Amino acid sequence: MNSPTRILPALLALAIGSASASLIVTPTSITYTGTGVEAAGLNLDDENNIINGNGLSATPTFANYTTVTHAAVSFAAPGNAWVTNDPGGPGSDYYAASGGATIVFDVFLDQAYSLTDFVSWGYHFGSPNDNDIQGVTLDYGVGSFTDGSTSIVVPLAASPGAAVSTALGSTIQADRVRLTITDNHFGTSGDGGDRVGFAEMRFVAVPEASEAAIACIGILGLAAHRRRKR
Repeated sequence: MNSPTRILPALLALAIGSASASLIVTPTSITYTGTGVEAAGLNLDDENNIINGNGLSATPTFANYTTVTHAAVSFAAPGNAWVTNDPGGPGSDYYAASGGATIVFDVFLDQAYSLTDFVSWGYHFGSPNDNDIQGVTLDYGVGSFTDGSTSIVVPLAASPGAAVSTALGSTIQADRVRLTITDNHFGTSGDGGDRVGFAEMRFVAVPEASEAAIACIGILGLAAHRRRKR
């Protein structure tokens, strides 16, 4: 007969394994708070398009997100991306021509998560586009945006529309994240860069230890204690 001390380690391993599986986190709301002017008349001035899945080939999960793609930018309502105006006109660098305009999004999650990666899908028209985001500062926290800050560099996707997963450098605890876009890809591919564009975003998170795992740890400890007393 299997004793509790033989069965419980297996249960504990199962519980911990299920608790440690990464997941994709979809923001519940987003607000644009920057001073950069959004493009008008193109159906690309709604920041909700960055989180609502418009243009994605499937609903992203941790199992499939690397294969989920985003369609080329569409000007038809309701749009499927977000973009600024081009203050310097075609061929210019948005950040050189915008007079210090800021591109800032306040992003809210349904609860606090342990976030490890920022996942984005780029702004494109079927080929690499330099309007796509590159420099990103993330101010984050639980209940505020002031618990911590980190900066990342987001590369252009290997192929237009593909997901790009950028590590945050460490695991951050947050139920909200303020994204400040500090640079686009002007000069990288030669197409665009006079605007700042953004198609879609998610986060990768690692769950905290589940209640089941915690309970198994307690039971295993109690069983070991009783065995020693025999």
